Amino acid sequence: MPVTTVFAINRKQIILGALLSIIDVTSHFVVLKYAAGVDIPTYYLVYLVMNFILGIVGFLNNSLANEAIEALIKSKNQMADWNKKLEQTIEIRTKELVEANCKLEEMSNTDKLTGIANRRKFDMHYAAEWNRAKRNGTSLAIFIIDLDQFKLYNDSFGHQQGDQCLKLVAQGLADSFNRTGELVARYGGEEFVIVLTCLSANEALQYGEQIRSKIEALAIQQAPKADYKVMTLSIGIVARTLSSVDTQESFFKEADSALYSAKKQGRNRVELASCSI
Repeated sequence: MPVTTVFAINRKQIILGALLSIIDVTSHFVVLKYAAGVDIPTYYLVYLVMNFILGIVGFLNNSLANEAIEALIKSKNQMADWNKKLEQTIEIRTKELVEANCKLEEMSNTDKLTGIANRRKFDMHYAAEWNRAKRNGTSLAIFIIDLDQFKLYNDSFGHQQGDQCLKLVAQGLADSFNRTGELVARYGGEEFVIVLTCLSANEALQYGEQIRSKIEALAIQQAPKADYKVMTLSIGIVARTLSSVDTQESFFKEADSALYSAKKQGRNRVELASCSI
């Protein structure tokens, strides 16, 4: 093939070179056949020209195939990069979503005022510990705690001061219990609940006295008309191994009845449910 096609660097130059080559070969054929009188069959020319054409077509096809392969490789690399970035983005978003869900779950289980567990968290925890105690045959203790004459406190010092009192009491209770299976929660209003596991009735009663003394020692000034000069607690406790006839409701009601007894007997005291003795 002539030099014009050998040094071609793009398709246009290849096609131009091919055309020039065909013209060059045709010119030589015409001169030899008709001017010089050389007996050359015409199909020689056709053969040569077709070879040029087929060669160029093959070259162009090969070039297009190479470009297609390069494009596919480039697309594959781009897709791999995109997938890697997508995986990283998904990992980051998943982590953020998990963290957000954890925060949301924590918020939904936390009392907004006091920062300790709320009624919803208590209900779930109580059910879980109840089932565990029932399954393992271990004891379970429920403490129901009520701030004595809290309405008088609110009436005397206002609801803002009342909220501050609830925060102090909640913190005092929460600081005392942090082991696995233990939970301190605000049950509602001025009532708190505590769940403890694997305690005898006497041990539960001692814990109750420690709680009562600890809150009394905070020396939160009570209303002038209250029975005591400082804020006090009444506590009802049930602590025992669960029986086959027990239900979560009946067990909790035993602690509530003990709390009622503590209130009736003068407040600022701890009462153990009779069935725990």
